[in-house]
Amino acid sequence: MNMAPNPRESPNMNHMFERRINGVREQLASANVDLAIIYTNAKSTLLEMEPVHYLSGFKALGPHTALFLPKDDEPILLTTPARDLDRAQRRSWIDNTIATDDFSTEFKRIVQSKNWTKARAGLGGMHRATKAMTALLQSQFEIPLRTCDQAIAKAGRIRDELEMTLVRQAIEIAD
Repeated sequence: MNMAPNPRESPNMNHMFERRINGVREQLASANVDLAIIYTNAKSTLLEMEPVHYLSGFKALGPHTALFLPKDDEPILLTTPARDLDRAQRRSWIDNTIATDDFSTEFKRIVQSKNWTKARAGLGGMHRATKAMTALLQSQFEIPLRTCDQAIAKAGRIRDELEMTLVRQAIEIAD
């Protein structure tokens, strides 16, 4: 069985992820969101899209991963644990990929270093975050975080080549 192609090795994959990101950015702009933070705790389900994986190509395995998607800058992928850096860099097309054992400290550092504390930020995957994690994420911003799950889901309704390949593989495994 052929595995899904590595985004770093395929120009077509890079274009596909660029289309996905642009689709989400369009939805965020219409919702007046300057920065999306897409969070996952790596607990996957077949019943819903995993937006970090959908937008980055990286399947999180650690307890915390956040994809920062600013409206007019390059995305940043933050994941745990630190030992997962090599895999994250290989599987994601995102150049600015950071792995850490201290998610809270690194999250704060990124938000402050990018001067995003006053951004109109939206949080995707809020339902995956504990109350403590949601409070930590919110505490970094002066304006309350809004949910941006609907904007991400709307952009993700368009099926592309990678998704169809993965569906075929799942069917092959099931058979």
